[in-house]
Amino acid sequence: MTSPNEVAKIARSGGVSFAGAVIGALGGFALVVLVSRGLGASGAGVFSLLVAVFMTLTVAGRLGVDSALVRLLPRLRVQGRVQEITSTVIAALVPVTIAMTVGAAGLWVLADEVSHWLTETHDNEQLLRIVAALLPLNTAGYVALAATRGLGSVRPLVLVENILKPCLRCALVGVALLWGSGVFGVTVAWAFASVLGTGIAGLALYRALRLIRAAEPPATGNVENAGLAVRELWGFAVPRAGAQICEILGLHVGIVLAGLLGNTADAGVYNAVLRLVLAGTLALQALRIAIAPQLSRLVSSGEHEQAQLIHHASTTWVVLISWPAYVLMAAWPQQVLSLFGTQFDSGAGPLRILALAMLVNLATGNVGTVLLMSGRSGANALIAVGSLILQIGGALLLAPWLGVFAVVIAKAAAIVAENLIMENVVRTGEKLTTLCPSVWRAMGLAVLCFGVPACALQMAGVHSFAVACVSAVSAAAVYIGAIYRLRSLLHCEVFVTSLRRPRVKAAATPLS
Repeated sequence: MTSPNEVAKIARSGGVSFAGAVIGALGGFALVVLVSRGLGASGAGVFSLLVAVFMTLTVAGRLGVDSALVRLLPRLRVQGRVQEITSTVIAALVPVTIAMTVGAAGLWVLADEVSHWLTETHDNEQLLRIVAALLPLNTAGYVALAATRGLGSVRPLVLVENILKPCLRCALVGVALLWGSGVFGVTVAWAFASVLGTGIAGLALYRALRLIRAAEPPATGNVENAGLAVRELWGFAVPRAGAQICEILGLHVGIVLAGLLGNTADAGVYNAVLRLVLAGTLALQALRIAIAPQLSRLVSSGEHEQAQLIHHASTTWVVLISWPAYVLMAAWPQQVLSLFGTQFDSGAGPLRILALAMLVNLATGNVGTVLLMSGRSGANALIAVGSLILQIGGALLLAPWLGVFAVVIAKAAAIVAENLIMENVVRTGEKLTTLCPSVWRAMGLAVLCFGVPACALQMAGVHSFAVACVSAVSAAAVYIGAIYRLRSLLHCEVFVTSLRRPRVKAAATPLS
């Protein structure tokens, strides 16, 4: 018989992660506004390109060890292999830092050529060198934060990545703009947050390792198994690194295809629609951060029922929080895009298609995380490769008939196929189901409260933005009331109750 204890832990961690994600999103939006107004279109474009290069190389440079640590460290604790934790963390940090240092040195040397290739000018090589200098620090800092997640606390990650960096960047960039600095000064101000964040991440990891050693004295280990954890780490990380690269390519390749099959305006509209669609996944991302270490621990200790309960509860919460936004996007795409101006009117169809695909994505919850925490990084990589092939191949095959709209159809098909395949693998291989009565109830509430009224108004010929807003607000009031009435059937009571409990230092709590 399952207890609500594990669900309560996820609720607390998920609440912290979601709050941090909201703050981070607001900080990111404020930074875009500051840079756009302060540097103008040209300067903002150069800055955005530098940030995109930085983030892409950082994710690729993690080599998959961030996910590997989140999966492996709870497993080591459950198996009584605490003596291997520190060496495992070092085995993750050192190769990643060395690899990124070598890559950064290459970018530093080739900065002039890369600058010309990216921006058709040689004037930005110093900016690229700033990016290169930051790469090893930022990557090592994120891996350190992943280790603290694996050791039981999401708070360092949320503090550094979602609160400190976005807020500090806004403040420092604002000062640089007031000082009259151009792109160079803004880039230096933006970069300082990464340096400070890495320092805090290192301190958080040191503290977490010290607490683990104090709470759980090392067991007597077998010398022959000294390198077992390291082999497990990289056996998991290498396929995961390939999957991460495919995910990065999948995020950006659609923009390139839209430009090739259409024009730059089509690429701009596609990018705006895609960013809008991805903005609604905050709850999914927050709960992914929270549930991953718990799932790894429960799967490793054979607590199948608790793992199933966590997956059902977290998926229910994701649907409750996120489905209304996507139902509204699908029902009122023209009205939603009117916020960006008339030049984005052509994105209504793509927005509707991608919003419907995202409903499937959200309905499967964090099934990808379940797959990874079960140790199936190889299967995750194969699915990611297949998704990328479907996205690119589908767009090229359909282009003669659909033109640039083929890019949207292919992207939606890739989203749906990837999530349904992962759900099937988890259900058949790990015996963990995703859909359950609470998830069906959450989906039904969102459709009834938001979708049905919107469709009725559309069929009646009402398409104004004001009516769409009134409909959404009215639906939200009914929706919240319905959730309250059904709170015990939607795992909401344990969520609210858990947030009121005093905080505990998860990293120092024995798992036995």
